[in-house]
Amino acid sequence: MMHVDFDDYSDEYSNVMKKQLGFFSRDDSYFSEYKVRITHERVRGEPGRILEYGCGIGRNLRFLHEMFCSAEISGCDISERSLRRACEEHPYAKLFLIGRDTIRGTFDLIFIANVFHHIAPHMRHAVMKTIHGLLAPKGEVFIFEHNPYNPATRRMVNSCPFDADAVLLTSRQLCRLVKTNGLDIIGMQYALFFPPRLRRLQSLERHLGFLPIGGQHYIHACKQGQQPRNYK
Repeated sequence: MMHVDFDDYSDEYSNVMKKQLGFFSRDDSYFSEYKVRITHERVRGEPGRILEYGCGIGRNLRFLHEMFCSAEISGCDISERSLRRACEEHPYAKLFLIGRDTIRGTFDLIFIANVFHHIAPHMRHAVMKTIHGLLAPKGEVFIFEHNPYNPATRRMVNSCPFDADAVLLTSRQLCRLVKTNGLDIIGMQYALFFPPRLRRLQSLERHLGFLPIGGQHYIHACKQGQQPRNYK
């Protein structure tokens, strides 16, 4: 399997995404806003420091900044060219190049969107241990991944040039990865059941989250021993 170098796609990433997501919506930013909004609704308290792990060119940073307006926003990625573009478009964010820069301190919220399917399976535990170390004692992490059981998702992944190295994770695999690396699961849901043109039906998704047919799934987790009693 080929390894995708995201430096090769940093300039064309948005155009490729618009083409890939055009079947669902003309507004490709909808999907970034959607995931950040779920995070904003589910997170406990007001995080003071937020890290997006695998921020790419910064498509999610904008919404993290808007919805968590009092938080310090940071991002990190393995693609230097992507971070250069993110820096230009999101000057409020502190950005770190994985493997070169030292990410200092811990974070109250770590947001990870569609990153782990690009990480080789044998390296995922090491990455999750790193994330555990970056999480504050009472911090929370949200991890979004494509649902391999959704045919529309699989079609999109199979036709996307920078998903050529993707190995999709089931929700069970993601749960196991989280649990074996010192995190407790607060909640797990499936999401993206409706396209943007049916966004008025979004309120129903809270009641459909147990069905494994959504376009994506996500886990809300915290360090072991910090799990709340109830999940809204």
